[in-house]
Amino acid sequence: QYPGWFTRRPEAWAELALLAGRMAGLRVAVEFRSPKWLTGDGCEAVLEWLEDHGLAYVCVDGPGEGPRAGTGMVASTSDVAVVRFIGRREVDGEPWTSPYRYRRDELEGWVGRIGALAGSSPEVHVLMDNCWGADAVDNATELFHLLRASGSAS
Repeated sequence: QYPGWFTRRPEAWAELALLAGRMAGLRVAVEFRSPKWLTGDGCEAVLEWLEDHGLAYVCVDGPGEGPRAGTGMVASTSDVAVVRFIGRREVDGEPWTSPYRYRRDELEGWVGRIGALAGSSPEVHVLMDNCWGADAVDNATELFHLLRASGSAS
């Protein structure tokens, strides 16, 4: 995960190129916190660059807008697709009872997206990083059942 100040600049591209070389032989996933990576005309170029360098793009469901938002970019750029759920903290402007637990309808919104990723990559890794009480475990179980019912889980 790169910090928000890590934006689409020459130094950042150089760092990503070094990362690909330093981690040769390993499958590496990259998460951008800055929305500048995936906005405007450069979005497709960023995803193509990651694909050309064998780096997986991390799809994130989280608060705010941009790549971390619940409606963020969903793309597969390598032989492994990665989705990280971190919790949205509020829904439609209203705070949740639990700050990180996903509602069923929010998880249902990911079933087709995860299915599409599975059609693009031989492996899809879903990480529940909404760690508050049992939220991650409960949401992972619920998402698994939703995916299995849709035929997307194995």
